[in-house]
Amino acid sequence: NNLWSTGATDNSITVDQTGTYSVTAIGVCNDSQSEDVDIAVYDFVLPVTSDVNLPVPGVASLSATGDSIVWWDTDMGGSPVGTGSPWDTPFLNGPTSYWCSNVAIYGGDVSYGGAIDNTVQGQYHINGNNFLLFTAVEPFIIRSVKVYANGAGPRPIALVDMSNNAIIQQSVFVIPDGESRVQLDFTVPDAGDYGLRILSGDPQLWRDGLGSNPNYPYALGNLGSITGTTVGGGNSQEYYYFFYDWEVEAESVLCESDRVEVMVSFPVGLDELGSDAWHIYPSPADRVIFFDIATPMAGMPLRVEVQDATGRTVGEKALENGRTGMTTAWLAEGLYLYRIITHERVLHSGRFVVDHL
Repeated sequence: NNLWSTGATDNSITVDQTGTYSVTAIGVCNDSQSEDVDIAVYDFVLPVTSDVNLPVPGVASLSATGDSIVWWDTDMGGSPVGTGSPWDTPFLNGPTSYWCSNVAIYGGDVSYGGAIDNTVQGQYHINGNNFLLFTAVEPFIIRSVKVYANGAGPRPIALVDMSNNAIIQQSVFVIPDGESRVQLDFTVPDAGDYGLRILSGDPQLWRDGLGSNPNYPYALGNLGSITGTTVGGGNSQEYYYFFYDWEVEAESVLCESDRVEVMVSFPVGLDELGSDAWHIYPSPADRVIFFDIATPMAGMPLRVEVQDATGRTVGEKALENGRTGMTTAWLAEGLYLYRIITHERVLHSGRFVVDHL
């Protein structure tokens, strides 16, 4: 049987509140209690948004408020189609729904630790055999460190797992002469013992020596501490190697909210526009026919396409501000079909007659 710190006796529990949890296995002879586990539960905040009405087909600008807005074309699953606010949709020909979610970032606090500056007791060191040791109590990122260099040039720096002396991460950094800050961005993957070291044989970086009296341990915020060096014997805490004023950052947690629907609608359907919105005259036409579009769509990129009774296109022309004229003098008498088109969508169609006087 199990007994959780919440009082539950099931094999597992669902946690929805921040706190410390443990479980005790009730045995016939003895009980066995687990280590405590700290659980942080973050609340998500829904984005605030509103629907959009478009008077005509076009691009809708969608807005939402939140920490970081992500746009989707489905209510679950799928891939994001956009980020940020406002966000412009693709060209829309009809009513469409999108969804937005809000991504909040928790954690990621930055702390500084280690010796802040170098001392006069020390030297620009000629080898990288020894280095600083530190203990992590949770994963974090070493963003940057301060160094003092005797001459500019590349220096290889590495993060070492001291449980097996394996290099976790390394890179070569071009360091200028004198005091500077090196952007490491090394990820400490878990709690444990680590080292931060130089890999080159003659680093020419400042190392505080005997008499500098380093004040170990140096706290790295709440993330861990610099505990000493790899120097053997009683001098392990009498030196301070190379890396000062560490900038460390706690892991951040991304918490995404549920998705909120945003509807793009057209308050007047294209098929609902009255017949007085489309003026095509004269009919029958002799030498020319005019197209005059008296709707909000007049400002859109429109073109008229004319076909004869066999479906063959016999004329095509762009409208300017919803108006154009097309020569019919060379067309044979008969019935013709016209279509008003924008972005390959037919907005309106009809017929007219050519009759030469």
